[in-house]
Amino acid sequence: TALFDAKVEKFMEKCGNAPEHDLNQLSCEHFATSLDPTYPTFKVVVGSPEYSGTILIRRPFFEPFSPIGRATRGYVAYEVEGDKVIFMKDTWRTAHHRARMSEAEIYEYLKAKKVSNLPDILYAADVRGPDGSEQKTRLDRLSWQDSIKNEVRPFAQCLRGHVHCRIAQRLAFPLSSFRDSKELVRVLHDALIGERCLGTLPLP
Repeated sequence: TALFDAKVEKFMEKCGNAPEHDLNQLSCEHFATSLDPTYPTFKVVVGSPEYSGTILIRRPFFEPFSPIGRATRGYVAYEVEGDKVIFMKDTWRTAHHRARMSEAEIYEYLKAKKVSNLPDILYAADVRGPDGSEQKTRLDRLSWQDSIKNEVRPFAQCLRGHVHCRIAQRLAFPLSSFRDSKELVRVLHDALIGERCLGTLPLP
C-alpha cells in the first residue's frame, strides 16, 4: 500500500505541475480516485510467454454502472518490476462463437497492418484458475438448457458467454485531454485508420 501511494502520488504530482510550455505532460485529475484510502490495495501477478510481472492496483477510476455487461474496470496501476505507472483493464470479453478476435489479437492484427500510435501492450491474456482452466460465465449455458426444457428460447438467445481477461499497457489519457486542435485531428485520423483496417477483418 505504501509503495502504491508513493509511486502514484509522484506520478500525479508530475502531471499536475507540468509547465505550460511542456506539451509532453497531460492532465490526469480523473485518475485521483485511484488513491482512495478506503479501498484495499491488491497485488495482481500476471504471466505469459512474452511478459510476467507484479501489478499493484487499488480503486478503479472507471467502473461499470450496470449489473449486466462486461464488468469492465480501468485501473491506474504500478508495475513493480518495471518501476512505472501503467494502465490495467479488467473485463469479461465476449466468448460467443460469432465473436471476432479478442482485444489482444486485434492489436496484433493492427500492428501487422502497420497502424501507427497503437497502445504499448505489456500483457494481455485470459484469467485462468489453478488448474489452468479459463474463468468463464455459466449463466448463458444454464439459461440455454433451462429454456430448452421450458421451451422459452428467445431470452436464452440474448445471453452470451464471457471469459475473464486482463490487459496491461502504457497509461493512456482520455480524448478530452487533447492540448490543441492539431492533436485532436491527429488522434481522430489514427482512430479512423484503425477502424478502416478492422473493417477488413473476416467474420468467423
